[in-house]
Amino acid sequence: MAAPVEIKLRNAESSILFMQQEHAKTLQALHQELHKLQKKCAELNFELAMKSDDVDEEKYKSEIEALTEKLNKKEKECNQLKEERETNHDRLNKLEQQMKTREKIFQDQLAQRGQKIVVLTAELDQRSGTIAYLTTQLHQLKLKQLKPTVEHMRSDPGRVASPSPPKDPAPPRTKRYNTRPGNGPVKGVHPATRLRSDDNMPEPNQVQSHMFGRIHRVGTTPQTANPLSRSRGGEGSRDVTAFIAHVDPRGKEVEVKPAPPILPPITPQDAARREYALSAEIETLAIDKPYGAGKTLKSPNHSPVHTD
Repeated sequence: MAAPVEIKLRNAESSILFMQQEHAKTLQALHQELHKLQKKCAELNFELAMKSDDVDEEKYKSEIEALTEKLNKKEKECNQLKEERETNHDRLNKLEQQMKTREKIFQDQLAQRGQKIVVLTAELDQRSGTIAYLTTQLHQLKLKQLKPTVEHMRSDPGRVASPSPPKDPAPPRTKRYNTRPGNGPVKGVHPATRLRSDDNMPEPNQVQSHMFGRIHRVGTTPQTANPLSRSRGGEGSRDVTAFIAHVDPRGKEVEVKPAPPILPPITPQDAARREYALSAEIETLAIDKPYGAGKTLKSPNHSPVHTD
């Protein structure tokens, strides 16, 4: 029993060795085939690469050169833009500094001008107060100066009534006055001829006798000489003789008063005094309210004004 088992084992071992040897031979053959195929593939790839390089090398070179030129241009542009950015940044910094300095200067100037305005307004108010005070003082002084002249003029009425000669001759007037000499018709007489002609001017004696004659006629004939009945056209004839003094020229003689004396000649002193008084009155009336006169007037030292 032991002999066949050993035989079977030997047979199995010998068969296994044979199969291993056969497998080794087949594997070696396969490796050789793979190595050959790899060599052939490499040769074919090399041939293919050589053929493609010969055809497209110039095109690739031209494309590479164009791309390199573009890249150089872009680099130059980039460098220029960087430089411009740096210069602009520097200019912007300088402008900001200038703006800050100018802003400070303008603020200082505004502050100084504000202070000047405050000072000037204060001075203006003070000067307006002084002007108002001085105008009131001047007005009072003028009034004081006018008082003695007015009193002197009141005490001397002859000089007040004396007319002053005109500076320029009066222009001739073309107005005509209607005069009725006596009971005659109305005549138009020029004022110059009327003033010049002494024949037309009645004397005082004639005027008084004429007036007494009219009064006597009115007293005797009230129906014809009643002015009210004439003006009203006969409406209710009233007798006015009761209101008029009856004068009998036979009983009383007419008193003829002498003519008034001729006015004294005007001296240059009187004319100058009258012109000075008129100018002083005009100046006092021409003073207007000064600035701040509505408020309480104060002196330069801010003391209240005491008026007389």
